[in-house]
Amino acid sequence: KEEGAARNMNEHVAPNKVPGRKDDSGKLDMTLLDDMPRAMAAVVEVMQWAVTKKEPTPYERGSWLGVHAERYRAAQQRHRIGSALQASISGGAARFERDKETNLLHLAHEACSALMALENTMREME
Repeated sequence: KEEGAARNMNEHVAPNKVPGRKDDSGKLDMTLLDDMPRAMAAVVEVMQWAVTKKEPTPYERGSWLGVHAERYRAAQQRHRIGSALQASISGGAARFERDKETNLLHLAHEACSALMALENTMREME
């Protein structure tokens, strides 16, 4: 085995040959989100659009935290209905339809709104 190489994922051998230690047992494996990079990027795209391009005035980063979760549930419904309506006209599948204001997928807007509603709900529960 190469000198300094890790013996397993949880152990790193530092240059001074003292093994490092990090106990992750019982903790969430946040790297599971790495399995869906396109979806995560699509959600970030929606958020980035809101803080850089929203007209007439872009939102301030984090300002969504002051909005009641039900407003985001309503936004999800608007995007779901908007994509279904567009699909009924275009003949395509609703999941491929894009929001006319942002040109981003309605589905990405729905996911973003769902995450915002979830975050705000969980903060209220704390």
